[in-house]
Amino acid sequence: MVANSGAAIGGQFAVRVVVQPSTGVILGATVTQQSIIEQTNAHPVTPSQLADFAIASPNPQYGDPTSNVVVLQSPFMNLAGHNGTYRIDVTVQYFTGPIPYQTYTESASMTRTMRNLVLVDSRSEPYFIWNPAQMTGVSFSAQLEHAQQLTVFDDANDICQIKLEIFTSEDNQNAILVKAFDRVPRPGTWSWIWDGRLSDGTVAPRGMYTYRLSAVTYVPTLPDWDSNRSSTLRVTQTKLEIPEGQNHLVFSYYLTEQGTDGWLLVFDPTPQEVMMYDVDVPTNAGWNSVAVILPSGREEMPPGMIRYLVYAVDRGDINGMDC
Repeated sequence: MVANSGAAIGGQFAVRVVVQPSTGVILGATVTQQSIIEQTNAHPVTPSQLADFAIASPNPQYGDPTSNVVVLQSPFMNLAGHNGTYRIDVTVQYFTGPIPYQTYTESASMTRTMRNLVLVDSRSEPYFIWNPAQMTGVSFSAQLEHAQQLTVFDDANDICQIKLEIFTSEDNQNAILVKAFDRVPRPGTWSWIWDGRLSDGTVAPRGMYTYRLSAVTYVPTLPDWDSNRSSTLRVTQTKLEIPEGQNHLVFSYYLTEQGTDGWLLVFDPTPQEVMMYDVDVPTNAGWNSVAVILPSGREEMPPGMIRYLVYAVDRGDINGMDC
């Protein structure tokens, strides 16, 4: 099993191997071979040997049994320096008694996902409503977590950048505003207030907008990247149907891959106010459908007068989120 040193991101880790024979009394154990190899190829590395394992006392907090057991642990290390999944292979030789003594060789494999750079958006949802008649700006902020500290910039190659992209609710692919912020401390915090103006100086019209926050840094040359939006999870097609004789609408959407959580927002495009917020909608790869029942009290609501915002999330933080 893998033991984390408690660092919030990246940081040190150690490998603990618990050897407990099914029969006999264990007399000793040694690690004869070990390696760590990156699986994602996001940052290819040469397979590296772990440091020498040493005998450690059983520790129940790691799930170690307390009798007839030998625990071997590597020193804490920082072999994995970038976001990605790593495979660790360990081969152990151990001896049991009583006479006649027996020798056994067994191998174990484990994987560990390292999140070396993580951007934590202060907003729980990547959308906002902008009303220039009542608002002076929109606040954005985020926290950067990173195992390698960079808070003092003294070279042109010291790069730690946050980028903000704002999209209309009708198009989440082509940004209406892109703003980059260079030399952001890592780890550290970042914040900025958008005054509602676009690149040409005009004020963005009232409406509901989505956005993406992303961060990139180099350690020392290979990039680490993270975002509050997915690069692969997408809604590519939608359709709206009105079943004959029914008082609800059926909204369908096509997801490029499996998500874990999903929301559906229904909002009136004229005042740009959310009318309904449904949770636990399907997030299967391919077509998904959900029945939309409009709120009571709105007598005239033809399909052309409402809009839908699909919000699909991967809560495993592997692919981020999208909407």
